[in-house]
Amino acid sequence: PELHEAAGQLASRYLDRHREAESRRDIPDVERAERGMREHLVMLPESHPIRKECTEYLEGDGHLTLVTDPAGAAVSLYRYELRNRRLVEVFERDLGVTPLREVPLAMGSYLCIISHPGHEDVRYPVHITRQHHWDGVAPGNEEPCAVDLPEKAALPEGTVYVPAGWFVSGGDPETYRSHPGRRLWCDALVIDVFPVTNAQYIAFLDDLVDSGREDEALRFVPRERSSGEGILGAMLY
Repeated sequence: PELHEAAGQLASRYLDRHREAESRRDIPDVERAERGMREHLVMLPESHPIRKECTEYLEGDGHLTLVTDPAGAAVSLYRYELRNRRLVEVFERDLGVTPLREVPLAMGSYLCIISHPGHEDVRYPVHITRQHHWDGVAPGNEEPCAVDLPEKAALPEGTVYVPAGWFVSGGDPETYRSHPGRRLWCDALVIDVFPVTNAQYIAFLDDLVDSGREDEALRFVPRERSSGEGILGAMLY
């Protein structure tokens, strides 16, 4: 037990195993690796570099950098908590005004509400993984991408603004034929809050006809299932 070199090497070995198991989302193996790591860490003095490295890793705290255009926006932080099988936003604290640089955050999923006079409030989700710095740097860039804040009444009615940022695609082991997990960048966009209604789609088809594009309207109109190859089904509208 007093051999610090052995305890340090074993703790490092369990640290590597923990990282590998967490990347596979193997919860039982993650828990075994954590137990093994903690068992050997208590044999090391608090000043030991491996004990310090492993302790910081297990705590997992990360950082958030957030830049906006215009600057000087107030940011309120909400943590997502699972309640009755739903993720619910729970207010945590105010982070101050942008630009924010390397604000410490514990691991977890958060929502930043960004407010600026004369601009629409922007909802900016953040996922802090273990010891991760969420910096908003787009591919090929070195500086954080500023979150654009739309001016008041600039968005069409019934739409919502989605700021640019990273998102996780795939990688869910419980999903049938899930794609491999990837972290992808999405540019800012504006999208309808609700799906297109029947009335809106009919108005779209009518507009094609009124503008002399009846062939396109007939191509886009929803139809019943056809009775055979090359046979068009009956129009639903």
